[in-house]
Formats: sequence, structure tokens, C-alpha cells
Amino acid sequence: MSPAPKPLEPLIMHPRPSSIVAALYTLRDLDVDVVILHGPAGCSFKHARLLEEDGLRVVTTALDESGFVFGGHDELVNILNKVIEMFDPESIGIVGTCASMIIGEELHEAVLEVNPDVPVIEVEVHAGYRENTKGVIIALESALAAGILSEEEFERQKVLLNEATEVEKRHGAASKEYLEPSRGDTKYTVAKRIIQLLREGKKCINIMNAKKETGYMFADINAAVNQVAKDLGSDSVIVNMANLDENL
Repeated sequence: MSPAPKPLEPLIMHPRPSSIVAALYTLRDLDVDVVILHGPAGCSFKHARLLEEDGLRVVTTALDESGFVFGGHDELVNILNKVIEMFDPESIGIVGTCASMIIGEELHEAVLEVNPDVPVIEVEVHAGYRENTKGVIIALESALAAGILSEEEFERQKVLLNEATEVEKRHGAASKEYLEPSRGDTKYTVAKRIIQLLREGKKCINIMNAKKETGYMFADINAAVNQVAKDLGSDSVIVNMANLDENL
């Protein structure tokens, strides 16, 4: 008896979050000092520059057409040496990109040649995965191999990420073939409405609804609601909700 066919995955029509970017944010959360993106200079530009504001240095091997064909081993060796000389990091991450992974670049060979005296997390990832949580899991696997993460913590994170992936498939951006773009209300409109309600003394539930890798970027919004209420002398009762449990 032949096995039952696997259910077909939904068609993907709209761009989805990148596993490369997810890996970058994971390395930030692991307190890595410098990350080398092994690929074109334009890959993940926006997020790479935003991560600099969080204290994570992100540099690139800037592969060009020649590197796409002949490989970028020498470029990776050169930039790895430069990173050690310039930043004197206590830990380094190397993250693959679509270009370097398609041509089969071996990140570990460059690490062996340079032989840094600090931990190096080698993340062989590209943006071709259906779920961006794959980039997080690959980064955590690499951190485990580098001795930065314990087996227990890795397994705990993996369970949470797999559950998050299922929620995304049921209710999030992965739940439909195509999602119409929607800007919603502008931040100014929302801010004016919040100020109005605080002045009226309305009850407020202030929820930090951000994914793990973006929590640092949006926590200031929740803090601002409390600060504005204080500055206005508001009588509003504000209930703040956020996942601050280190065990989750």
C-alpha cells in the first residue's frame, strides 16, 4: 500500500520575511559583536543598518559578478581578518546569502584559514525557505556547535519557534496565498487618539505585541504610552502586558 500523499503547501505569491534577516536578529540576541554577510553589498541592507543601532556591527564581503561565478573564499578571508583587526570582537558571526549558498561556498574553510581566537558562528542560510523561522533555527544550531548555546536552551527555543511557525501558518502572513497591502492608521493618527483617551481618563491595556527579534525595536512605544500618561497627569488605569519571562 502506497503512503498517502503529503498535503500541498499553499502557493506563495507575496514576498515573505527573510531567513537571512531572521538569522541576523538571532545573532544580535546572542550578543555577537560583528556579523559578516557573505554575499552582495545590497543584501539585507535595511536590516543590517538598523542592527548597527542595536550595537551589532554588520559588514559584507560585497560579492560581485566575478564572485558569483568563481566564489568568494578570498573575499571572506580578507574581511574576516579586517574585522578582527578593526573591531577586536569577542565573537563573530558569518551569515550566508542566496548568492554564496547557491555556489556552494564553504564558510568553515575561511574560518580554518584565518583561525580566529574567538568563537565564530557560521550560519549557512539563504532566503529560499518558506518560513523565516528556519533562519533562526539554523543560527541557533550554529551557536550550539560553537559552544555559545546549551543543548537544553536550543531544544527549548526550537519548540517555541516551531509553534510560532504553526501560528503564522494559521493566522499570519503565511495563512493566505496573497495578502493585500494595508498601511492602516498612521502613527500620528494613533498617537492623537491615545492622547485623547488618556486625557479622558479611559482604561488602557498596553500590550507589547512584537516578535522576539523585533522586541528591541518597538518596546519604546509601550514605554512612551506610560510616560505620556504621567506627563498629562492622566487618571487612566494602564495595564501593561508583555512577555518578560526569561524561561519562555
